[in-house]
Amino acid sequence: MRYQCISAHKDTYPVQAMCQSLGVSRSGYYAYERAPMSQRKKEDMALLDQIIESHKQSRKTYGSPRVTSDIRDLGKCVGKNRIARLMREHGIKAKKIKKYKHTTQSNHNRPLAPDLVRQQFSCDGPDKIWASDITYIKQDKAGCIYASSWTCSQDVWSVGRWISIWKPIWSQGLLTWPVTSERQIKG
Repeated sequence: MRYQCISAHKDTYPVQAMCQSLGVSRSGYYAYERAPMSQRKKEDMALLDQIIESHKQSRKTYGSPRVTSDIRDLGKCVGKNRIARLMREHGIKAKKIKKYKHTTQSNHNRPLAPDLVRQQFSCDGPDKIWASDITYIKQDKAGCIYASSWTCSQDVWSVGRWISIWKPIWSQGLLTWPVTSERQIKG
């Protein structure tokens, strides 16, 4: 593992300094570099291609047990720990699918807001009917961004990491603003 680390960073740092800091001899590192690839390593590289293909065909949802089963179905005799090690070393992980969680509670005895619009969403000018909604957009690393919308408004505002979109009911225009961390007032 130490020799692989040196090989990966030899263009950035001096080999002698890395060998000294990792506690290995320079001659040992160069012997490692000259040595031919072992048969086991060659088999691992061929197996890795099959692992990647199986993982891709499952839309990245298979972990090592299912990938092992797929490869065994192809007639290869492989162990589950070997597949797990290769997947771990190359950062191949199954996507975790989160179960959908219902957050709306419709079955309650609390009073409901009156429907003043009565499903008639057309109006002849601004500030006659206001409507709003909010949702969120999942991000890979940033969590989620909340998207909110208000309609039929002359004033525009957004707070925090919100994308806000306004489309007045009485007009055909669509206004959008980028994600911001400060409150903006426009109008």
